[in-house]
Amino acid sequence: MDLSDKAFERKSFEPNAMIFQSGDRALSAFVVLKGDVDIIGVNEKGEMITYTVVKRGEMFGELALMQDGAKRTASAITKSGCEVMTVSREKVTEKMDRADPFLKYWIKYLSDRVIDLSKRVQK
Repeated sequence: MDLSDKAFERKSFEPNAMIFQSGDRALSAFVVLKGDVDIIGVNEKGEMITYTVVKRGEMFGELALMQDGAKRTASAITKSGCEVMTVSREKVTEKMDRADPFLKYWIKYLSDRVIDLSKRVQK
């Protein structure tokens, strides 16, 4: 991945920083370069729960970019601080527009399935 591209930006977050909050508009995805990030939500009892912990080399926030106008369905918080690379919605759209039609269909299909399953689990 060419990090000199303006679509990619490195950002650092202090410990206990909110990277994004549930309900925020999705403008970018993130790849963890250092540290880790908790993806959290609220269960049916109103309790905060951790869905997953994203570690170095892993991506988060990507599914919301696969749907126009999507909002975040969970929050992302770093407990010990982290460094991430952001990937803009524009860059993802540009890459998808240039993708092979079959691969584009495949990615969209899989994304829709994961989004649907995530919604079912959160109920």
